[in-house]
Amino acid sequence: MAPTRARQLLMRLPDPLLGKRLRRFDVEFEESDTAQGFAWFPAWLLIEDGGLAEGLKSAEKTGNTPAELSARLVMTLLTLERQGRHAEIVETRRRLQDVNDALFARYMQSR
Repeated sequence: MAPTRARQLLMRLPDPLLGKRLRRFDVEFEESDTAQGFAWFPAWLLIEDGGLAEGLKSAEKTGNTPAELSARLVMTLLTLERQGRHAEIVETRRRLQDVNDALFARYMQSR
């Protein structure tokens, strides 16, 4: 949830899959190379690999930024999907779309 430090760290990690995902994010997400743009990486990454949600759940809330809210909404959606709670899924999807239409489209594309 600290985009500037996270991007610097991710670029140094010897993880080929993470590097590949970072490059895809850079191509797919507008302004991904800026601190503000990279703040959306956690939400995008959760859509890409929902298995990462468990590790990100413990991240401290740093503010109510749209990017952070989106990541938390995606984590909520992943939980609701596993539980089959359709009405809540629809409402949470609407909230995600309200925050970032492009991220919502990416989420729906994967469903």
